Amino acid sequence: MNTLITSCLILCAGFLLPVFPTSAQSPPVRTTTVQSSVVRSSTDSIIQQATTHATSIYYDYIGDQLPIYNGMAHLAFDPGYKGSAYFLSEEAFTGSAVYEGLLYSDIHILYDLVRDQLVIINRDGYPIDPYMDRVQEFSLSGHRFIHTAQGVYDQLVTGFLTVMVRRTKKVEESIVGQELIHTITAKDYFYVVKGGVYYPVHDQKSLLALMSDRKKEVKDFIRSSGIRFRKGPEAAIVRITGFYDQLAR
Repeated sequence: MNTLITSCLILCAGFLLPVFPTSAQSPPVRTTTVQSSVVRSSTDSIIQQATTHATSIYYDYIGDQLPIYNGMAHLAFDPGYKGSAYFLSEEAFTGSAVYEGLLYSDIHILYDLVRDQLVIINRDGYPIDPYMDRVQEFSLSGHRFIHTAQGVYDQLVTGFLTVMVRRTKKVEESIVGQELIHTITAKDYFYVVKGGVYYPVHDQKSLLALMSDRKKEVKDFIRSSGIRFRKGPEAAIVRITGFYDQLAR
């Protein structure tokens, strides 16, 4: 695969190279830092264009034989289940994924939270479960999910404190009369990453414990902003850590 991309890159670079002016005269001895930066920027841009174009040619050529489509057929849930197993919607989003170190853009994806499984819709419209141990990250509907050794996390905030959410769903069984009912329920687990350590955040107190150096300012902000942690923990954590990040800069 890399050989074909390299070949495409060389071909594309051949078409792009003529944009550089040629001259028989020797270049001036003195060059400014600004001129050098412009040349580097222009060169980087051209290389990026060639790489993107080469990758696009490769993707079009290989089609559904792309590595990310090599997985198991995705099994749908019984339509009689109450609730949805997927993140946000059962309709596929146009998103992206990094698989085996390669970025795949503009692909149709779902995130099955019950099975903790990324789902790719191939070009024929069939859902595929790619091998999750080869998925580094994926993005859909403005959410960036990072695959770590501890699992898949939705990265909400980055800064002095990074906010990560472990989003989960499970199927619960109950008996109503003589009927077995399956209900899909959701639960999110919030973490703040500080110094490379994942600290669970259960309530406002556990969050403030990670901001001891600016605790008074943060508490004043919470009070003046009317933030109610229990009513909306995710929004509260994002706002509070965002404010702390401004203070810590």
